[in-house]
Amino acid sequence: MIGKEVDTSLSTRGTDLRVERVVVTNEKVLGKRIRDLHFKERYDVVISRLNRAGVELVASSDASLQFGDILNLVGRPASIDAVANVVGNAQQKLQQVQMLPVFIGIGLGVLLGSIPLFVPGFPVALKLGLAGGPLIMALILGRIGSIGKLYWFMPPSANLALRELGIVLFLAVVGLKSGGDLSIR
Repeated sequence: MIGKEVDTSLSTRGTDLRVERVVVTNEKVLGKRIRDLHFKERYDVVISRLNRAGVELVASSDASLQFGDILNLVGRPASIDAVANVVGNAQQKLQQVQMLPVFIGIGLGVLLGSIPLFVPGFPVALKLGLAGGPLIMALILGRIGSIGKLYWFMPPSANLALRELGIVLFLAVVGLKSGGDLSIR
């Protein structure tokens, strides 16, 4: 390294601009494009980056906001606070689990999995079943993002709990099926 290390930020030196990260948690802005919110015109705030599910994206004006998106905002402190109020920025909402979308997704997935698909040349109809139906429905609903006040977001802790529950139930069924023929003498 050449020279002395300094604590002065060169990007905002001499201005009152600051950079802050805010989280999208307000249902009113979900699904809206960045361009439609007019942050630059109304608040003189620029969205420099968009972080969705841990992936840094360029904040294009055509990008639609989803629950849990993290926006990098550049602007004056009062303007950033105003934009934070518009998008929500409620960290505690990220930890709340909405169970209704989970049950709706599972129910729709079971219905999708029970639809018979008739393929020429096969003697019986094919079905996605109890595993394939919810998997396909989860992909579809995850792509949609939100419908009204229902958003398809699950905190990592709830996701881990459901995965562990699924593994435990799977192992229980396998154990019951394999040990069902054993008799105790």
